[in-house]
Amino acid sequence: MVGRYREGANLNPHFRRIIKRAGLAAWDRTWHNLRASRQTELAATFPLHTVCAWIGNTKAIAAGHYLQVTDADWTRATGDGKSGAKSGAQTARSAAQHPPAPDRTDSPEGEQEPCFSGVSQADASECEEATNATNGQART
Repeated sequence: MVGRYREGANLNPHFRRIIKRAGLAAWDRTWHNLRASRQTELAATFPLHTVCAWIGNTKAIAAGHYLQVTDADWTRATGDGKSGAKSGAQTARSAAQHPPAPDRTDSPEGEQEPCFSGVSQADASECEEATNATNGQART
């Protein structure tokens, strides 16, 4: 069926009609999602460099845009599916999908702000002098 279309033709409207006639809901970014699903399936079986050669992208693009964590990955990581592994998989998935906690911006009372040395030699010397001065030590 695809062979009858000219090169560069937009197959998306026709494909969406097929999906609608089948009684299904089309995904947003249908072609991207299909490509991501297939790249993920292939990467589970073949080395990533091989899959990228077949699909036509790089490892960085695959990792950033296409590779997905599947339900099977969660099940395999949390056990064999017996005695509560499903609920464990859901808990692990939920924990992994929550955003990280924001960085702390204020220090607890009594805690000094840390010196961040390593930017330059001069910065490191200043930091060392400040630390020694607050600890009552003289620089030798």
